[in-house]
Amino acid sequence: MPPVVFEFEFTFQDGTLQRLVIEVDKGTFLQAAKASAATAPDWTRLEFHQCTHCPFNPKDKPHCPVALNLSYLASHFSNRKSFEKVSVRLKTEERWYGKSTDLQTALQSVFGLSMATSECPHFDFYRALARFHLPFATFTETSVRIFSFYLMQQFFEAWKDGSPSTTVPVDLNGLTTIHENLSKVNSGMIRRIRSIGHGDAGQNALVILDNFAALLPLEIEMGLKEIEVLFKLKKHQL
Repeated sequence: MPPVVFEFEFTFQDGTLQRLVIEVDKGTFLQAAKASAATAPDWTRLEFHQCTHCPFNPKDKPHCPVALNLSYLASHFSNRKSFEKVSVRLKTEERWYGKSTDLQTALQSVFGLSMATSECPHFDFYRALARFHLPFATFTETSVRIFSFYLMQQFFEAWKDGSPSTTVPVDLNGLTTIHENLSKVNSGMIRRIRSIGHGDAGQNALVILDNFAALLPLEIEMGLKEIEVLFKLKKHQL
């Protein structure tokens, strides 16, 4: 089965062109690490700024799976500044996406996808969203996607015995826990990436992701109020 391929292309104002390819297994939607354990940089070692809630043991898994995925990306931008202007395009099986923005905003989308498709169990929920990755999404767009996928997850949990249920419990506490755990991972990744170069684009992209995760419960509530208005529009007569 061929992998799902995400092709990113960055064009900098100095004319430099940088291409990145992320390949994800279609069955598991996990990314095969570009850096092997034998050649991976030291900052990917599991015990290097290991997350406080990490479920892995260095004896069983010497390298952090999130860091392994990010090492392939971060090495290309370790000497770039976050405010540099860049034109970025993403090609997927279905369509093209494009945006002119600063590098840290562009990398936010790339890093988010790469982290979501790692073997870290704290990103399990986000793997489903990664299948329908929407780069450069706004807070409202992401809030709608996350809330919708979370409700679908609860629906499938209620239906896991094969019998359709007429009621699905809505408990957002689980969503809050997911993002508290993500914030811890993001903080660990920021500390790791700070060790690899003078550029700040990579770590700033992760700071944005971290802030996003921290603010998301509030943003979901505000976003839902914004979306609620659309469902209260005057209905057409049938």
